[in-house]
Amino acid sequence: MLKDGGGALIGLEITELVNGNAIDAQIQGRPDYFATALAFGVSSAIERLSETVQRKDRKAIKVYARYSDYVLLVPCAEPWFSRDNLARAAAAHTWPKTHGIGVAYLMFDYHPSDPYRIVKLFDTRL
Repeated sequence: MLKDGGGALIGLEITELVNGNAIDAQIQGRPDYFATALAFGVSSAIERLSETVQRKDRKAIKVYARYSDYVLLVPCAEPWFSRDNLARAAAAHTWPKTHGIGVAYLMFDYHPSDPYRIVKLFDTRL
């Protein structure tokens, strides 16, 4: 259970960013797996994240009143993405207006050479 400094509950939504087309291609053993995986670039990821924010915010609106804040955390294990490239694209993107989600983060798989694997997508609380 997450609580803020005053003891109020913080809502947490977790959903993973994946390239479903590449997963399907790999499972089916299709020869276009790598091309499909590489076609999911930074702009595709930002578009998918924006759609995810909208979808998850509609859900958050229904329960938001129970929480002092509502956080969206999006793990990503896509090996082709650079944190820096996605961070720049996220900063330049106009995120959809949210009514429930206050802040959203993209979290990459941990790697010892780069422990700062979290990108703040937006923060409406600022």
